[in-house]
Amino acid sequence: MASSVSKINREHLRLRQAVAIWLAARRPKPSGLGFDVETTGARLKADVAACWLQNPKPDDADAGCGAGAPNLRHAIVICCPTRESCWPECSSAEAIVAEVSRLRAEAEAEEGKIRVQEPELRANDVLFEEFAIWEYERSLNPHYQKLRQRLAELENMLYKGTRLERLTFRPMAEKMFVATPAGLLQPNELRRDWGLLWVDPGKGVELVRDGKPHSCLLPDRMKLLNNLLASTMDMMLSAPVPRRRAPQRPALAPPRRPARTATNLAATAGKD
Repeated sequence: MASSVSKINREHLRLRQAVAIWLAARRPKPSGLGFDVETTGARLKADVAACWLQNPKPDDADAGCGAGAPNLRHAIVICCPTRESCWPECSSAEAIVAEVSRLRAEAEAEEGKIRVQEPELRANDVLFEEFAIWEYERSLNPHYQKLRQRLAELENMLYKGTRLERLTFRPMAEKMFVATPAGLLQPNELRRDWGLLWVDPGKGVELVRDGKPHSCLLPDRMKLLNNLLASTMDMMLSAPVPRRRAPQRPALAPPRRPARTATNLAATAGKD
C-alpha cells in the first residue's frame, strides 16, 4: 500500500514538472510559473499556474481593465495521476463517466444536425469556420435539449465538490486544463470547459483539447497573480540550501631524499 501511494506521488510530481516545462515553452513566454497556487481559498489550489503580463498596445484596450492597464492572463492545471483522482468524491464514477461519454457522442451528432437546420445560432463575429461559436443552448431541437439536461445532471453528480466544479463556478484563469498520463482520460470524459493535456515520458506534453476561454474579473486575476508570486517565494524559502564545503588545503609533499650518487656512497662508506 505504501509503495503504491509513493508511486502515485512520484507520478504526480512528474506530471507537474512536465506541465511546467510545457507552459514555459509557450509563445509568448509566460511571465511567471508556480506550484500549489491558491485560487479561491487556501484549501483550493492549482497544481501548476502560469501568468502572462504584457504591456498594452496603444490601440488595445483590455476589457474590464481600463485604458493603459497591463494585459494579464492566466492558465491553471490540475494534475491527475490516476482516474480515481479525477473524481475523488464520486463512488460510482466509472459508470457515470461511461454514460457521459455515450451521451456526449450523441449530443455531438445532434449538434451537427443543428448547424444545418438552425444556422441562425452561429455567432456572426467569427472570421474562421473552425473557430465558429454556436449557441446550442437556444436550439429548438427537443431531443438535444433533453441530452443537455441529462448531461448537466450527470456532471453535477460526477464533479460535485471537486476542484474542477469549484474552479468552474468561480474561474480565476482564462484557460484551465487537466493533465493526466497519456491515454488515461479521454476528451469526452471531461467537462467541455476544461482542456486536456496528456503527458508521455518519451514524447512530453500533448495538447489533446484546448480549454474553453473563461471570463475572469480583474480582482480575481490580480489575486491569482499575487498567490502565484507567493507560491514561488514559499518554494524558494523551503528549498534546502546546499552547504558550502571548506576549501581543502593541498597535502604537503614529503621531503625529497637526496639522490644516491657515487660520491655520496663513497662518503658514507668512509664514515663507516
